Amino acid sequence: MSRWRTRSRLRAADRALGKWTQATTASWDESRPAVRGVQTIFVIRSRDRAVAGNLLACAIAYRLFFWMLPLALFVSAGLGFAEASASGQSKRTAADLGFGKSVVSVVASASNQAQRSRWLLLVVAVVGLYTAGAAGAKTLTAVHRFAWAMAGREPTRGPLPPALFTGVSFAIIGLAAGAQYLRRIAPGFGLVVTATIVVAYAALWLAASILLPHGDVPWTRLVPGALLVGTGAELMHVVSVYYLSGKLQSSSELYGGLGVAAAVLVGLYLVARLIVAAALLNATLWERAEARLLSGA
Repeated sequence: MSRWRTRSRLRAADRALGKWTQATTASWDESRPAVRGVQTIFVIRSRDRAVAGNLLACAIAYRLFFWMLPLALFVSAGLGFAEASASGQSKRTAADLGFGKSVVSVVASASNQAQRSRWLLLVVAVVGLYTAGAAGAKTLTAVHRFAWAMAGREPTRGPLPPALFTGVSFAIIGLAAGAQYLRRIAPGFGLVVTATIVVAYAALWLAASILLPHGDVPWTRLVPGALLVGTGAELMHVVSVYYLSGKLQSSSELYGGLGVAAAVLVGLYLVARLIVAAALLNATLWERAEARLLSGA
C-alpha cells in the first residue's frame, strides 16, 4: 500500500513539474516580443546554436590547455632561477600568494628539480609558448569571425598574434594572482578588490576585442561583451579561491593528476564559453541596434 502511494505521489509530482515547465516556456515565449532583454537572450541562444557555440568553446579550451603546457615549463624554469638565487625562495613566494600546502610542496619539488636544467626549460618553454600562442590567436580570430558572420580571410602571420595572445594570457593570470594576494594581505578590502579586478578584466578584454575581428563596429559597442567577460571571470576566480581550491587539493590527493587536469579543463571550457558568449552578445546587440535604426528611418 505504501509503495502504491509513493508511486502515485511521484507521478503527481512529475505531472505538476511538466505543467510548470510548459507554463514557464509559454510565458517566456509570450514575453519575447514585449520584453527586449528576453528577446535578445533568445536571439543569442539561437545564434549560439547556429554557429555551434559549444564546439567553438571546446576549440578555445583546447588551445588554452595546449598553451598551458609550455607555460608549466616556463614556470618551472622561473622556479629554477628563483631557487638558484635563494634557497627556498620559490616555496616562500607560493606561500605568500596564498596557495594550499599541496601546491606549495609541488612548487618546492619542481623548483629543486628545475634548478639544474632551468636554461633548457626556458628555451623549450619560449618556443612552445610562441607555437601555442600562434594557434590560439588563429582560433580566437576564427571564432570571432563566426560570431560576427564575417567572411573567411587569411589570418595575420608573424610574431605579433602569438605575442598578443601570450601577453593577454599572462596579464589575466597576473591579475588573478594579484587579486588573490591583495585579498590575503587586506581581507577587509575584498569588495573593493573584486570591483577593481572586474574593471581590469573588462578593460583587458575590451583591448583584445578591438584587435579581434568585429567588422566596422565602433569600439564602444564592444563594451557589453567586455563587461560580461570581466564579471564572469571574477566570479569564476572567487568560486575557485573559496570553493574549488579545497576540492582541487582533495582531488589531487584522491585522483592524482587526472583529477586536477579534469578540473582545469572544466575551468578552461567555462572561460571559453564566456569568450564565445561575449562575441555573440556584441554582435547581436549591434545588429539589433542597426535594425532599429533602419526601421526608425
